[in-house]
Amino acid sequence: MASTYLTRTPSSSSNRKTWTWSAWVKRGLVSGGSDQTLFQAYVDSSNYTQIRFAGGSDLIDIRNVDSGSVTGRLETTRVFRDTSAWYHIVVVWDTTNSTAGNRMRLYINGVEETSFSPDTNPNLDDESTINENVVHWIGKAGFSGYPNYLTGSMAMVQFVD
Repeated sequence: MASTYLTRTPSSSSNRKTWTWSAWVKRGLVSGGSDQTLFQAYVDSSNYTQIRFAGGSDLIDIRNVDSGSVTGRLETTRVFRDTSAWYHIVVVWDTTNSTAGNRMRLYINGVEETSFSPDTNPNLDDESTINENVVHWIGKAGFSGYPNYLTGSMAMVQFVD
């Protein structure tokens, strides 16, 4: 998917406190310094929610940025560089959960990732940009001049509101 992507703009905002995103992902190339975005909801560079392979490190990075501040972020300590493997990636956002460590969760191939650095949990009832009435990108970032396309393949992309 070197420059292939999908977009969708919801007709109205919906629940931004609880959602789940999943996909089967096969990397085509390791990043070599460029981020590779899996999913992003984007207002502007100060307001977005993103799931990506971080450039240069090949870690999975999930972040929510609100008014220029990172309000939630998980970045794995484990790298994902196997270009022959399919990874089943599941991200759960649930800021209604009273346990801070359960508000952002990441599963790879059915196993919950538990080692992150940084590990910044959102506050109770924080809203993500996901499900806001803005452009949602699959396989590309919305940043102007920095599309950060996914180099690889995605299958069975699912989103549960």
